[in-house]
Amino acid sequence: MPPQPPTGPNPREAGSRIRSSARLSRLEDFSARLDTTQVEGELNEIFRESPEFGRALSQRLERFIDQSSEGSLELIGAGGEATVFADDARQQVIKLSGPPARSQFGWIIYRESDGLLSLKPGDLASVLARLALFEALFPTGLSIDAIADDGSFFLFRQIFIAGTHPTEEALHTWMTGHGWTRSFDSAHGKTLSTLTWTKGKFIATDVRPENVIQADSNGELYPIDFIVSGDIPG
Repeated sequence: MPPQPPTGPNPREAGSRIRSSARLSRLEDFSARLDTTQVEGELNEIFRESPEFGRALSQRLERFIDQSSEGSLELIGAGGEATVFADDARQQVIKLSGPPARSQFGWIIYRESDGLLSLKPGDLASVLARLALFEALFPTGLSIDAIADDGSFFLFRQIFIAGTHPTEEALHTWMTGHGWTRSFDSAHGKTLSTLTWTKGKFIATDVRPENVIQADSNGELYPIDFIVSGDIPG
């Protein structure tokens, strides 16, 4: 069953859950879990269809691919922040984040010297804090799966929820019903000015249907990938 809706944000507790589930991992530990043949085939397809995107994805994965391994993880997609693998045995997805992705370990909300908000690439510590807050605000059973010994990448898990993306109207209704208010400020840049919501001291941006799953089992909406902040650095 999909996770239940949040009962209230508690970043401290969520941060503890994420940290306590983390363990160190060498690069070889991850490469041994990849279905190398499938990953290489997918990379070749991506190169043919979109050379620039394929090249960026290849750079992110090349150090993890072991020619001899045919593990249980399959490449199923990639976006601006993470490369996504399926762990069918556990009905979960595993996301790989870290350089050379343009967002480094992921995007964070940042306050510029003029007071305006922007998105900037985050380091490992700031993105782990962002994920802890996201799990507190929008519980999805997120946990850290592995962190490289050299801090060059990390893996985190989320439950796989069978469903589809909601309509824009359904997402707005859900956010409003959970106490979030739409925020508009054209000075902050496209994403922050058009896709941002607030709830007390918390900010959630990149709030769009593509980052939400509407579960087939019960029709409920489950955010899976918002960029959130409560204490904005500046």
